[in-house]
Amino acid sequence: MSETTCSSGFLLRRRTLRRHHLKGLPRLPASSLLLVRLPSFLAVLLATLLHALSNLPGADTATYYVSSTAGADTNDGLSLGAPFLSLQKCVDAIKADVAGSECQLREGEYYSDNSVFVERLEGTAAQPYVIQAYQKETVKIVGTRDVTEGGGSAWTWTTANLAGGGAGAGHWSIELPAGFPDPWQLFVDGEVYMNARWPNGRWDDKSVFTRSAWAFSATETSYVDTVGATSTVWDSCCGTSAGVTGESLQAAGIDATGAHVIINIGSWITYPAPVLSHTRGTGSFTFSKQDGWASVQTGGTVGAMKYYLENKLELLDAAMEWFYDKATRRIHLITKNGANPNTMRVQARVQEYAIRSTKTKYLTLKNLQFFGTTVWFGAMNQNSDNVKGIRMDSLESCLALNS
Repeated sequence: MSETTCSSGFLLRRRTLRRHHLKGLPRLPASSLLLVRLPSFLAVLLATLLHALSNLPGADTATYYVSSTAGADTNDGLSLGAPFLSLQKCVDAIKADVAGSECQLREGEYYSDNSVFVERLEGTAAQPYVIQAYQKETVKIVGTRDVTEGGGSAWTWTTANLAGGGAGAGHWSIELPAGFPDPWQLFVDGEVYMNARWPNGRWDDKSVFTRSAWAFSATETSYVDTVGATSTVWDSCCGTSAGVTGESLQAAGIDATGAHVIINIGSWITYPAPVLSHTRGTGSFTFSKQDGWASVQTGGTVGAMKYYLENKLELLDAAMEWFYDKATRRIHLITKNGANPNTMRVQARVQEYAIRSTKTKYLTLKNLQFFGTTVWFGAMNQNSDNVKGIRMDSLESCLALNS
């Protein structure tokens, strides 16, 4: 009996049979080969080969269907009459199928508490995986929830003048239902509202992008480039080098303590930080560098900087502004044109990404609308900053400024 080692690593034994064999045993061909050892890498090799063959052009692909109103994740998803309920279930199904397989979404709104996770979905240039609307039906993937969902409380009106001497004469508020996530963006009848801020700025008229939506510091402003160390901003109204055109913090009549300052330090980098101290009617306040900030100055006087204040109830003083009080779980709101929000659809954004994808290539997203959310695609590996073959075809952001 001789042994032969094959190039692939098999150990085969070649059995050369004599003319006379033992009685009762079948006669084998003289050249028969018997496999006696199967190395572990062979299973990986065969699986890779089979996967590659299955992704060749012409391999049978599958189409799965999803319906947010008539689906169930216990269905097989392979027919219009038995669609999946969730996009995640469909993504998992096409991942287990061959390249070129599709998820087709029926008309409706799609929301998930968690992002749809797409990992290692590897199509080919000839046969990409596809997620698209069924026959161009209106499919809207949303990252929002209605604040009155489940028949919760109604909006109520208060006449409190929140801005001290400011313009606010009253506002609406509502308590969120139990279990509702903390919101961080608000839409009223499809329009994005601004977090309460000073100076005021709006998305709808693009004033948020103008110079008037920023305040300016005087040259005495100091910045200490050490985490936790106190820095002082002097508003342009009140420094010895006053004269920069802008709104006056001193005249605004607000107490900025506890608000957040969004400040442009050294002209290049903008960061948020809590306002540590401010006295109503004065033109200076303090803040400190936070963990994660880049080193931008060595300390001392830094000259004029742009900034604005936000995220405090007292700053709520203009139409299309809102504020969320995490302690009381109430949303406070001033509507456009004084409209009653009980007659409007108010949606709170509670999701960062609708789809998060890593190590994916050759995937097409087609004929989908995104509202109050967006998508995130990571590179194939940490050594590459390329995302290969991801195609965005006829996608629509329902509000260009919403994400």
